[in-house]
Amino acid sequence: MRKQRLRQVYVLLRQWLHRTFVTVVLSSVRFLMHLWIRNRKKAGPSKRRKKDLQTMKVMGVLEELLANTDQLKNDRTKGATPVYTSAGQHVIDAFVSQRPRQQESDYYIFVAQAWVEELERNELRTLLIWVMLLSGIFMGIVTFIQLWILLEAWDVE
Repeated sequence: MRKQRLRQVYVLLRQWLHRTFVTVVLSSVRFLMHLWIRNRKKAGPSKRRKKDLQTMKVMGVLEELLANTDQLKNDRTKGATPVYTSAGQHVIDAFVSQRPRQQESDYYIFVAQAWVEELERNELRTLLIWVMLLSGIFMGIVTFIQLWILLEAWDVE
């Protein structure tokens, strides 16, 4: 009975770690795509082509991984395997939404743009939240250090 319970805990922990890893990797790739797409508009033709090739390569790998796990079919519709993370759902939704453009040469660019579209809308809000969060952490550290110094000085006397 105990072995079976430990096995269940192990399986749950492994699933949680897998989902966490997938979320972190997909979120990181999504942010990288966001930077490439945003800087693509400012770049010259040679840099733009280089970024486009990188984007197409990464999105092609993502599509291949999703197809191998049966989360995305070859006709770019949702697969039979359910997606448990919102990060995975975002990338699949991007592929499905751009399905009508799959014959175009810049298909993966359109998929990447659809995938990071929400990040572009929320960029300012996210920036403000991070600034406030980091400022709060900084102020907390400074306050803690000042209290520590004050308590140390109080103990000495």
